[in-house]
Amino acid sequence: MRVLLLVPALVSPPASERLGHTFDRDTTQRIHDVVVAGGEPAPAALCRRVAPGWLKLGCPTFAEVVAEYVADRPPLGRCLRVDARLEVPPLTAAYVECA
Repeated sequence: MRVLLLVPALVSPPASERLGHTFDRDTTQRIHDVVVAGGEPAPAALCRRVAPGWLKLGCPTFAEVVAEYVADRPPLGRCLRVDARLEVPPLTAAYVECA
């Protein structure tokens, strides 16, 4: 398992706190489509374009976790949320209702 390092001084919350980001509906659908069409390397490239700055540091792990989560789960109008923390597992993904 890869370890996601979110070490920069600007982004060092206590271990129990999570950093999270919810992608909008269109981006969520795009992520799903990219995963289904291209496997794990494609979402890593997409991550570098659509993720907020702190998440860009973990794009390889993002690709691995998100590809596994969304591959067999279409969003069905929901939004993808990723949460990072300085614990194991370092990154989680889930669909949530869009705001």
